[in-house]
Amino acid sequence: MSYRSDVVIAVDKKTFFAESVIKGNVPQVLMEPDQHSHQYSGEAVYFKLEQWEWYGKDSDNIMEWLNSMDEDKWGLVRIGEESDDIETAGDYYEFAIYPQTYISCPVDF
Repeated sequence: MSYRSDVVIAVDKKTFFAESVIKGNVPQVLMEPDQHSHQYSGEAVYFKLEQWEWYGKDSDNIMEWLNSMDEDKWGLVRIGEESDDIETAGDYYEFAIYPQTYISCPVDF
């Protein structure tokens, strides 16, 4: 089994529209609904990729696409399997994406 991450990406709605409809520039994996969840909220579109193999061609394509836009038009937070494996990029804070870690156990307190 490979290393997995949970990833949330937000892109400004107008920028996403320009990238997807006008330029046709959105990575294919983000356009496939069976690969992730996505929702519109306010002035942004949010993508949630759970248990994602973040290191590979798809993630490289996503990061290349995000980095081609102005940094204030997108945000990303990735949390890996290790407690200290947290990555942030873009203007994640302005999109209200905050990394959090939790303790889980088999009983409900």
